Amino acid sequence: MRTYFLIVTQHAWLNESGHGVEYRCVSSEFARRETALRWASAQFDHDDLNIATVTDGRIVAFGSGMDDFGPDVDGTPHFGHDLGEIAEQIGLTETSAR
Repeated sequence: MRTYFLIVTQHAWLNESGHGVEYRCVSSEFARRETALRWASAQFDHDDLNIATVTDGRIVAFGSGMDDFGPDVDGTPHFGHDLGEIAEQIGLTETSAR
């Protein structure tokens, strides 16, 4: 089982045809979450970044800093973030909700 971490940015968009969120992977793979966060801090002027936990090529968690967003009470996964949509937009093909 191989686990690694990716830094992901998100940008909300809205226009006359609808709205959504664009996710973009802005890093290479990191073996440790702390290393990924240190790299991100050195690269960007802000901490408005997310981190995807990937195991065996599948996003298994999505969060911010050292914390993952868990499933919401209303059943919406990961604080309103759809792991499948994130995976598709950053080029991963499989997801697994935790």
